[in-house]
Amino acid sequence: MIIIDYSLLIICATRGSSPLATSHSPLTPNQPWHKIGSPAYITLILNRNIMSTLTENTTEVLNDLLQINNDRIEGYTRAQKESRDNAADLIGLFQQMVQQSETCASELRSMITKYGGEVATGSTTMGKIYRAWMDLKITFSGNDRRTVLASCEFGEDAAQKAYKAALDESDVDDEARILISTQKGQLRNSHDLIKKMRDAEAAKAS
Repeated sequence: MIIIDYSLLIICATRGSSPLATSHSPLTPNQPWHKIGSPAYITLILNRNIMSTLTENTTEVLNDLLQINNDRIEGYTRAQKESRDNAADLIGLFQQMVQQSETCASELRSMITKYGGEVATGSTTMGKIYRAWMDLKITFSGNDRRTVLASCEFGEDAAQKAYKAALDESDVDDEARILISTQKGQLRNSHDLIKKMRDAEAAKAS
């Protein structure tokens, strides 16, 4: 939800000042919308407020997804190391997942920077999407292939839920939304591949 600071607008209109003026974009009397209280002036103030909120919310969502991909990299790297020597296909699969999330993370960092945001670190306070992910995040358990693949599938389900939650956010810029949707589709393909492998292992056991 976008919150507009109407109190600031009223104060500035009363005092003849502007909440839009900054060292980078000062307002001057020569500008056509300078007249305090004019429709064009008010529209400009509201649009600037909305865009600022949109950028902040977009950056938070992108940072949440960045941290989720970092967790995914960590999880699959650990799974790779713990895989048995005779599980070459699983090791290859996990490496593929690591590379996928490294690409996703790089794209997310670039877009966060583009929006003028600060890229999240381990000490950054995370948003609600990441907090929800923490309740479901990928964990690997078991030694047999079927159990490991089931754990992977569970983690990929959680990633899909996180990306869906990001797309459900109303205050996300269109360009970021396209990137999120694209990455969600790529991760969905990985989910389906893992599920197919898990189903094949289940069929062998039956």
